[in-house]
Amino acid sequence: MDIDLRSNTASIPAQKVEKIMSYLGAVTAVPAPRRLQLRFLEEMLGLLNWISSLLVSGRFHLAQIVSARRAASAKGGANVTMGLREECEWWAGVVTKWNRVSIILPPEHAPSPFSLEDSPVTDAAGGADGGGGGFFNGLWTAVKWSEEELEELDIMELEALMYCIFLKMLIDRDPLLVQGRRFVARNDNQPWLAACNSNDSTKPTIAVLLAWLHELMAVYSFDVEL
Repeated sequence: MDIDLRSNTASIPAQKVEKIMSYLGAVTAVPAPRRLQLRFLEEMLGLLNWISSLLVSGRFHLAQIVSARRAASAKGGANVTMGLREECEWWAGVVTKWNRVSIILPPEHAPSPFSLEDSPVTDAAGGADGGGGGFFNGLWTAVKWSEEELEELDIMELEALMYCIFLKMLIDRDPLLVQGRRFVARNDNQPWLAACNSNDSTKPTIAVLLAWLHELMAVYSFDVEL
């Protein structure tokens, strides 16, 4: 790992990124190998653990690899499950988009990229006309949920989706609004708040949204607490 104290950044050497991509590619290849050896899994896990020292919430996405490593240790090998494949695909996507450089975040929270008055305020339930809205940093954006979304997603999932959309919109407008910052956002949905701050959820839809949030945090080097 290379540390640059002048710019307050840390970076992963390109050859290390190429090495981990070769491991991930072996798991995500079509067709995938039927069985992985213990040494292969230990080396891949070691590299990803090392990269996770720079990527915010990276270790949240190692559960399937850790489980496979335990299985290989006990049984002499581990099968490529759907969960393991999806986890490696997440890592491959992040590592591909990442510039290998992470801003070393201060322990304290920086000022929020939006004021309290301009923070996102939503009615994800949709009200009478089946829509929600948010005040996005001075830009009003109306959001109309589809009938399928309103039927299939509960209030926690709708508010979590709106929260991720809000952060993605900030990044699309200007990445510097979030890049290299550690800030606090506000949300009145307690289950989503707990899932977001613990970086974990057993609910599949929330786990998908957390994976999207963690990808944004990794690629743009920021940390947010609800």
